[in-house]
Amino acid sequence: MKIFIVSVLSVCFFVSCNTDDVVSNTNENNVNPHPGIVMKSLNSPANSTNSFDYVGDLQLDVLTAYVQNYSGSALLSYVVPNVNTTTANNSGFNTISTGYSGLNTTDAQWVINNVSDLTKMMNKTTMSTGGKTQMSNFISMLEGFKNQAFANTYASITSFESTITGNSTLTSLDKQVILSTTSTARYLIAYECNGGGRGWNKTKAGIMASINNDDAAAVTTSLMTNIVVQ
Repeated sequence: MKIFIVSVLSVCFFVSCNTDDVVSNTNENNVNPHPGIVMKSLNSPANSTNSFDYVGDLQLDVLTAYVQNYSGSALLSYVVPNVNTTTANNSGFNTISTGYSGLNTTDAQWVINNVSDLTKMMNKTTMSTGGKTQMSNFISMLEGFKNQAFANTYASITSFESTITGNSTLTSLDKQVILSTTSTARYLIAYECNGGGRGWNKTKAGIMASINNDDAAAVTTSLMTNIVVQ
């Protein structure tokens, strides 16, 4: 798992991400941890205090690899096998995918059909009632991030993560699912703010699709949804 230093948090908007609004940092010691993305600044989405930060980091890696290597076809018959190939070729993903057989078309179709229904997405997990309440609280925050400066988005998400981490009433699974989802949100929103070009609908759907008991499944379903949803 890579650790980043948050040195610059830039202002960006999903509707119009103008390079003139982004502060550039030319410090030769700063290295882009994801060279496949043309970073407009060094605004890092990482939060080392989130134990599941690696999930969002992996999301960013596999999304970058997918869009570089495959066409924009949204057909599940095309996307699902290419998602499995992309993730299988990622060494980080392989460290969390023991026992995971990969994404299949049936599960993928279910996610596409239900990704906008938070209750259904949460009910396929085994989170407690309290965990589902906290997840719902987080998802309700997403629309507020749509046209918000990334610095504010980052602060809001990491503050929420701190609250979840310190909540003794939540189960370990609650925290895993919630913190994996918040990590995914940070990285996917940062990707878009740095010129990812996915758009808000795909970004939000990718976040929603990552709600899963299993981290490996969270990565594959999020990636698939980010590609398929229009």
